Amino acid sequence: MRLTILFFLFSITTFIHANMSDLFNGIETVSKSIDISTSEKPLLVDIRGNEYFEKDITSSSLGKVVIQNVWTTWCGELCISDINLLNELQSKNKDKLQVFGFSFENIDRDKLNKFILKNNIRYPVFSYDDNKEFFKIFGTIKGLPFTIINSFNGTSSHTGSLNERIIKKYL
Repeated sequence: MRLTILFFLFSITTFIHANMSDLFNGIETVSKSIDISTSEKPLLVDIRGNEYFEKDITSSSLGKVVIQNVWTTWCGELCISDINLLNELQSKNKDKLQVFGFSFENIDRDKLNKFILKNNIRYPVFSYDDNKEFFKIFGTIKGLPFTIINSFNGTSSHTGSLNERIIKKYL
């Protein structure tokens, strides 16, 4: 049964990548603002237990472009490609860029940690299970990977695989 489900999920991901990439490869400006409460309580807790407040994850307070990349461990090559690119860009542009990863699935913490280690993710990662309230800001996600780019010029969203050209426009 598990093999059947995995095959089904792989088939869907492959179909989307092969046949609908043009549908998912556009940048669209997000017109609604996202209101995040500024409470004394931490807004997010990453997979390593580090706490983040609103000021820790916004462009204006960090003085950097902030990328929020949403993926799942089963997403496949599209998500892995984004993770690799964002790892590289984060390393090259530490003074201008901060990346945050969001695992948008119910997953065992050990499995998520193994995925993070296997893919050498070097930026903070937040699990859906620990941060369900925050994940509401992403609204309806029409495809994976899904990325929000917060820059000083506004906020944009991108569904589908990223490339360096897309991100460089904001740095």
